[in-house]
Order: sequence, then C-alpha cells, then structure tokens
Amino acid sequence: MTEATILPKCQECGHEQHWLGDHISEAHNLSLDDYLDQHPGSAVVSESVVERLESKRLKREHPPALDDLSVDICGISVPVNAMVPESACLKMPFMYAFPEHGELRVDVTETTLALTMKRHSYLWGLSGTGKDGYVHAYCARTRTPSLMFQIVPGADIEPWLYAQGFNKDGTEWIEGDLLKAARDGFLCEDGTRIPYLILITDFDRATKSQAEILRLILDSIEGRIPGPTGEVFKMLPGTTIVATANTAGGGDETRRYVSANIMDTSILGRFKRKLQFHTMEWEDEGPILRNKFPLFAEKCEHLMDGIGAATGALREKIHAGELFTEWSHRDICNFVEHAEDILRLVIARDPKAAIPEDLMIRAWRIVRDGMPDSETRLEATRLASPHIPGGLIEAGDRTGDTKSDSLFG
Repeated sequence: MTEATILPKCQECGHEQHWLGDHISEAHNLSLDDYLDQHPGSAVVSESVVERLESKRLKREHPPALDDLSVDICGISVPVNAMVPESACLKMPFMYAFPEHGELRVDVTETTLALTMKRHSYLWGLSGTGKDGYVHAYCARTRTPSLMFQIVPGADIEPWLYAQGFNKDGTEWIEGDLLKAARDGFLCEDGTRIPYLILITDFDRATKSQAEILRLILDSIEGRIPGPTGEVFKMLPGTTIVATANTAGGGDETRRYVSANIMDTSILGRFKRKLQFHTMEWEDEGPILRNKFPLFAEKCEHLMDGIGAATGALREKIHAGELFTEWSHRDICNFVEHAEDILRLVIARDPKAAIPEDLMIRAWRIVRDGMPDSETRLEATRLASPHIPGGLIEAGDRTGDTKSDSLFG
C-alpha cells in the first residue's frame, strides 16, 4: 500500500474503510446492491485491496461463469445451476475462501456433501466459525436460489408462511416469501423450476411459540406444509432447509450464549444432518487478515505470526473451558482493524513516522475491555502477551490496562 492510497468513503455517513460492505450492512442496514442503487458509482473497496487480491496472495472464491457445469468445493464436484442469476442467490461474502486446513475443512466438506444431496441440515458452532458465511458462499458458488430468514426472539414469524390481509371483499390470506419459495422454487426463463435453499439463522433463539411455527416449516421435509385454512401445500422436491445456531439445541453449555433456548427434540430430529463447525486454523485465517487489512500487513508483517500464536493460546484455553470469553475470527478482525486505524492516524500526521511501540497494546484494549470480568481480562492478556513482539502489557503494569497516551496526547 502506498501513502497515496485513497480509502472509499461511505456516502451515508462519511465513514472510511478499505472495505465498506460490512459497515454498510451493520451501520445502515443496507445490502451492497441497495447501497449502490442509491449511490451509483461509489467505491466500496480500496485499490490496495484489489491489487493484493490480484496478486493471488489469497485464493478467493468467485461466482461461477455461466458456462461452468460444476464447481469444486473442498474436493466435491457440485453441479452449477447456470440458468439461475446471481441476484437470486445469497451473496458471496467479501474475500471468502473455503477452508483448506484443520477440523473446519472437514466440517465444510461434510456440509457440502449434505447440501449437494439436498439434506436438511442443522449447523451449529461458536460465534464467528463461518456457518452463515459458508452457506452464502455455497449458494453463490453453485448458483443455488436461496433466501435467508433470521429468528428474532418474540417476533411474529408466521408471515414467513402466510398473513391475513385485506381486499375489496374483506380479509384474505397472503402467502409469505418462504412458503412461495419452498412450494414454487425459482422459475427459470425456459420454464424450469429450481428448488430453493432456505437458510434460517439463529435457530436456537426461537421461543416456544416460534418453534411451533417452525415445526410447520420443517414439515416441508415430508414434502408438505399445512395452510391456515386446512389446505396442504406440496413442496417442490429438492427444497433444502438449513438452520444455523450457536448451540446443539440443548441450551447454552458454555454460559456465553444465554439467549439460546432448549429446542424440542421432535423439531431437531427433522434435520437429517447435524454438523458442528469448529474455529478456523491460522493457515487459513492469516491470509484472510492480510488481505482484509493491507496497511497493517504491509507495515506490521513481523507481528502476524505472533497474532497467530496468541490466537492458538487463547483458543486452547477457551475450548478447554478455562477462559470465559470468545476469540473468533470476528474478534481477531476487530483487533487488527483497530491497530490499522491507529496506523492510519499516525501516518496521516507524519507519513514517515515509525510504527508506535505501543501499537498492539493500544489495539488490545478493544479486546480486553470487551471481556466480561477483571479475572478474564487479566488471564487473556497474560496468555496472549508473550506471543506478541513487544507484549501487550506496559512496563510496571500487572493488569494489562493501558496508561500511555503517546499516540493521542
């Protein structure tokens, strides 16, 4: 990255970042397509990221070409629905790459087999293990028509199937998007109907009343859904339901997902495949971070191996139940992103300035301050600090708290 690199600016609020896709979704609740419709020609990714991607340092996954008959996903050849446009599919996550190492590679391989064979699947795992991202990538890569629905505890989800409306003669039942997709599939220009993949996220957050409505949705596994007035809707064969969750359905055994509910076994039993997603290996995670945060990668490449080692030390204790916190891919991204923000501030003041000695101590604060208690903050800092060049604890400080104001004074 050069000093002249220009960061794309959000046209909604002025926020600047190498990649604006996540910001646009989280801050403004807009899809990338909607944002570009409102702000035609606006940049959403910096040139430095594009250059790094073109250098092939990261093997990205792309939607297939229209003449592709199949694509390879983790060693499995999956047919491509070439007649289905990208707009009918869940979007490919930015810089997504299917894992190539460790347990997550096995998880994704088994899930790919399940989805290719149209098996209704329940995918669960800790936050940030890539469950939803994988399903998005699978659908985009194979041109599978797909819709996503998110469980919000207490919200009325019955309109996913049908809702009562009004017409000139009084009331009527209006069919919901999920019902129409599962029954009718995607209609291609030549009249072919392609079955949908229906993704339901945060499935274990469903309340009892929501779960009973979901039972109707899952009846599509038997090829039918009962309607509001006694009729039965036949499902298009091949319609696939995928649910994602943080727990296996038995409640929160980690005590970190307190909003998760115990799921009815008769509902969970309708899923033919239940698969756990594990955390990503550093061999996969490191290249993704380098491409997401090119300024940090350029200026602080010497720190990357240390971040990887710290990640291993933290996750080992978390998985053993000895550290009460999270250290997901999302957490690592926030850590490195804050370090890059600091670097950007320093370079803006003086393009020739050296990397601040307390850069990672500053960056660690946004991790440390988000942990639930002082004991966890101290233990996590002690675990990670030895692996980071320069450490994460300032001289004379036994708690890991940041005292220096060298950057902002």
